[in-house]
Amino acid sequence: MKKHIIVITTGGTIAMKTDPVTGGLVPAVSGEDLAAAVPGLSSWADVDVVEFSNVPSGWMDTEKMLSLARTIDGLADKADGFVVTHGTDSLEETAFFLDMTLHTEKPVCVTGAMRGASDLSADGPREYSLRGPRRGE
Repeated sequence: MKKHIIVITTGGTIAMKTDPVTGGLVPAVSGEDLAAAVPGLSSWADVDVVEFSNVPSGWMDTEKMLSLARTIDGLADKADGFVVTHGTDSLEETAFFLDMTLHTEKPVCVTGAMRGASDLSADGPREYSLRGPRRGE
C-alpha cells in the first residue's frame, strides 16, 4: 500500500528559475511542478501539494515558521509524512523550529536545493533510485 505524503512548499532556490532580464533567480516553480519533475514519484506514494509560500528563505521569519508548524499539525491526520521544500539559507533554522514545536510524531523531511530549477543539472528533481545515486555520482 502506498503512503500518503504531503509536500509543503515554502520557496527558495528549489522553486526558482533564472529571470532572463536580470539573470537572477526569481520564484517561478509551483509545488505541483516540483512533484511532477520527480520521475516515478506516483508509483511510490500518493502525493498532495500544499503551496504554503514561494519566498526566498531569508524571508522565513518566526511568524511564518509558526504558521508552517500549525499547517503541518493541522494536516497530520491526513498524511503518513511530510516533505517541506525550503530555501537553504534558513533551512536549518526552520527544521530546528519545527523539531521544537510540532505536536505530530509523523516524519517531516525539510529539503532544498543549491541550484535553481532552470540550472543545468538542477538538484531539486535529481533522479535517485531507492538504492541511492546512480553510478558515477
